[in-house]
Amino acid sequence: MLAPQSLFHRTGQGDEATVQVSDANSHLGQLLLEADWEELNYLSTDEGQRDVDANNDPLGLATQAKKDGRHAKLPSGKGTAFFASLFVRAPFDVIAKIYAMAPSQVDHPEDLMYVLSVIPSEEKVRLGSEQAKKVPYRTRTWTADEYYRLLDLLLQSFIKEHENGSKLLHVMPEWMVGETDLLMTPLAVAAYNPDVPANILQNLCALQPMAMEKECRFFGHKTIPIVVAAASPLPPPSSANFDAAKRLRWEKVTLLTLHKGWYHGYFDKQREVLKEAVAAGKHDIEHPLEAPPRPEPTIGQIKKACDEAMELKEWELVREFLRKNAAEELEQAREALARHDETAGAEEEKRQYAREQKKARDEWMHNNMGLVMYPVNAFLDVVSAVVPDLTKHDEEGAIVGPMS
Repeated sequence: MLAPQSLFHRTGQGDEATVQVSDANSHLGQLLLEADWEELNYLSTDEGQRDVDANNDPLGLATQAKKDGRHAKLPSGKGTAFFASLFVRAPFDVIAKIYAMAPSQVDHPEDLMYVLSVIPSEEKVRLGSEQAKKVPYRTRTWTADEYYRLLDLLLQSFIKEHENGSKLLHVMPEWMVGETDLLMTPLAVAAYNPDVPANILQNLCALQPMAMEKECRFFGHKTIPIVVAAASPLPPPSSANFDAAKRLRWEKVTLLTLHKGWYHGYFDKQREVLKEAVAAGKHDIEHPLEAPPRPEPTIGQIKKACDEAMELKEWELVREFLRKNAAEELEQAREALARHDETAGAEEEKRQYAREQKKARDEWMHNNMGLVMYPVNAFLDVVSAVVPDLTKHDEEGAIVGPMS
């Protein structure tokens, strides 16, 4: 089983370049790098509009990437004012202002994937670290409310610009993931990210139901979005947010348990909601997309989810489904879990026996062989390098840990 971890800070290097204020290519870029948010009211002037429209890489990201030898990591299309505001984690009002001035600068679906890959709660912790002091462009991160409103803005922009959700089947591009073995759609990233609200995931399911079943690769492990959701990391149990985070994780699993058929037709409905809002003279980004109450999954849908989890050897997810559902229709899954636990128990006994044997061997050598133990141990080390170490055995392919 893979230990829960932050997915997005082990990936590509496009988001890790240090950018100096001297790299800025415009007044806008300078203000963004200096985090001078109050002075950004100049965006309401003609000069501000020219800076936004210029598409001149306001932060100098391309220049810095070439200096660092990373010119292939950040695509040239990221030279917009909109992406610059995302890159420095500008306040939502600043981002919304730039969007209103140049809505065509949003790059779908990459800008959405980029924002989904940010975990603001983790960035907040790192802001006070020594590493953060080496990154002058990153002086803040988004609040929970800003993050939700930004994701909602990007989804609304997507709906306005596209007749269907086919682009939401795209996976994270190379400049985001680097050499990491990751293949994840926006939906899968939203499922894993613990800071993404459930209704954002619900809308992503609605905009592209096919992504609910699209195979992912998670650090080399073949899996599916519902498993990725179950593997989403939690804060420590002592945290005040632990229970809420645990409920959110299971809500995401539940949303992905529902059949994709429930979500079909939802895209057209959301587009009509936006058109009506614009026609009524409302500022649409001030009115989040609707996420209607979901139904409870049927036993058939839960059984299907259990079958998929068993196929991927995600037994902890199966265990959690069965803990929450006592239906007779899941008896086959209970029997399979019982057989797995019995086998796993026998394997653990083997591992414990191997540990005890090694300890007894080491103690005997220490007491009876003195210096002679060193070459003997060296030989045994060679043997252990060839023979699989039972004490290090793990469940092959599983990424979900105990959920209760």
